[in-house]
Amino acid sequence: MIRRGRFERHRRLPRLHGGKLALLIACLIQTALSVFSFAMLGKVTGALITQSAADVWRGGSDERFAQVSAFLPVNGTIDLDSIRSFRATLENAFVQNSIFAPEPDARLYADAYSGSTQLSVSGKSPGSVTVTAIGVGGDYFLFHPLQLLSGGYVSDEDYMADRVVLDAQTAFNLFGSSDVAGMEVTINGKTFPIAGVVKSEDDFATAAALDAGAEASSDPTGVQSASKAMIYMSYAALNAMAELPIDCYEIVLPDPVSGFAKKLMTEKFPVGEGVIVQNTGRFSLSGLISVIGKFGKRVMTTNGVIYPYWENAARMAESYAALLLILGTLFGLMPAVCLTIVLVKLTVREIKRGYYKAAHAIEDRVEENKRKHYVSGGI
Repeated sequence: MIRRGRFERHRRLPRLHGGKLALLIACLIQTALSVFSFAMLGKVTGALITQSAADVWRGGSDERFAQVSAFLPVNGTIDLDSIRSFRATLENAFVQNSIFAPEPDARLYADAYSGSTQLSVSGKSPGSVTVTAIGVGGDYFLFHPLQLLSGGYVSDEDYMADRVVLDAQTAFNLFGSSDVAGMEVTINGKTFPIAGVVKSEDDFATAAALDAGAEASSDPTGVQSASKAMIYMSYAALNAMAELPIDCYEIVLPDPVSGFAKKLMTEKFPVGEGVIVQNTGRFSLSGLISVIGKFGKRVMTTNGVIYPYWENAARMAESYAALLLILGTLFGLMPAVCLTIVLVKLTVREIKRGYYKAAHAIEDRVEENKRKHYVSGGI
């Protein structure tokens, strides 16, 4: 087309065909898969309510806190005296490291301990049901903020350590309803008032961990001796009925420098052959890379520790998150490389175009100067 004495060409979009079209389609598909993998990664890492006690405890404070758990071997000897002794040691360690509460009545840390066993519980309906009874102490429900359907939790501040919390399944099995706070259940011939009813975690990892625990407790005929129905009661009350070892200790404490909290627990807590785990940051990029690095070894246990269901759920979520991180990265690799190549080509083309424009501008300026010189000289 001729316009103002110049030939101008319509700029047409480049046509994609053959290999380029196939490459574009492959990049789009892999981009979608990468986005999906990272979206699922975010969903998996945020699924567990048992890994966020540090955030809850910190609240609006600018201080750094970390949640750390100690899982004890089945033949461990940790008891309430051991917990009290560790608390005193912890207070001394805070003083030695110049860590003080911001206010006189404020607490620097929160902790909880627990142990579990199987019990038969009866209620309003005739007969009894077998449940997993978890004896709890300290701020257990800070670390396990199960949704209340009715009533409230139990705590160390209760005047009488005989109240219990049922999960929804146990409440329905015994009473046919979840609105049973104030009623009573009978355990070993003793009555216990019901403080409240909670909804059990329903995320994929916890459900799988509970199923695996029930299957592992099956007898040779395949009959499950463990139940997914649960009851929560004071550790002291449960221990009074049957000697119950403490198998898990959880704590939220100051972490002024990354790694300080876990190091303090490792050095001061009498874990023996148990395992210390830092819950805070376990789903971070560095945490998941660490999981990838020891992926195969994670299934090997040589310390006699039987993890509670919430830690098994967290370990399963870690494995899924690590896998999704790998998939998201691999799926995003080719589109990222192709995009980088396209951007480099566009940048080089723009640089060349700018160079040509600058060269033509210089030539035009030279010609204009010559013309002015000739005109002014009468040539």
